[in-house]
Amino acid sequence: MEEVLVPLIVFSCIFGIFYLFITSRNKERMLMIENGFDIRKLETKKNVQRYLMTLGFLAVGVGLGLIVGFTISNVYYSAFNSYEWHKYYETINNVKELQSKLIHHNDSAFAIAPSILFFCGLSLIISYYFDKKYVKEEEAKNLSENTQN
Repeated sequence: MEEVLVPLIVFSCIFGIFYLFITSRNKERMLMIENGFDIRKLETKKNVQRYLMTLGFLAVGVGLGLIVGFTISNVYYSAFNSYEWHKYYETINNVKELQSKLIHHNDSAFAIAPSILFFCGLSLIISYYFDKKYVKEEEAKNLSENTQN
């Protein structure tokens, strides 16, 4: 019975969220029309391009984070599990005990997750500045069009 309830609850929550989003958006737009606001300004292709640019920067950030994270984890793994490293620490009680304390390659998420988060944040900051520049250019273009008319 529980196996059926979990997917049912998840899908009903997702449906509820989309339903509330669509109905509230419809009510908001109806109020804007009643107050005389032009809603064509809300549905521009330029807004979609800005979101796609942000999404593209975010995807690049995830890719760079993965590359740097795997590189760091591989370098860390190879440096601390190499023969030369054990050679310097043979004075410790037992090399087998030391090997059990070393990080394993499967536990390399310590470098991957933070690097993904770091590069995602960095890409969103860069996207913000590009978007800010884009908005300024659009405002200048609209201002020049308005002064010509």
